[in-house]
Amino acid sequence: MAAEPVEEDSEEDEEESEDEDDVLSPRWRTVHNSNSLIYPEWQGSLPTSDNVLPPIEYFRMFFTDDILEVIVEQSNLYAMQCDANKPLNLSTKELEHLLLAYSHSM
Repeated sequence: MAAEPVEEDSEEDEEESEDEDDVLSPRWRTVHNSNSLIYPEWQGSLPTSDNVLPPIEYFRMFFTDDILEVIVEQSNLYAMQCDANKPLNLSTKELEHLLLAYSHSM
């Protein structure tokens, strides 16, 4: 014959599982801190208008003549590799104008 399961005190099991749940789940609570509404005051200063450069000067900081020459050389080379009958013949001035026009349209 098969033995039937014996029911033990189920209340003890429930208490143990509740204790385990307490250990596993965090308890959220509100922190009451009087300093939480105090914001630091900014101590820096904004640049004066004498220190602000015109946009072309910022552009030239990133796109030097050397970089523009490399871009032109590689663009012309790529155009020749795609179709030797249609050379691009791009100049650094044309590239600079194109990039400046594009940057002002943004």
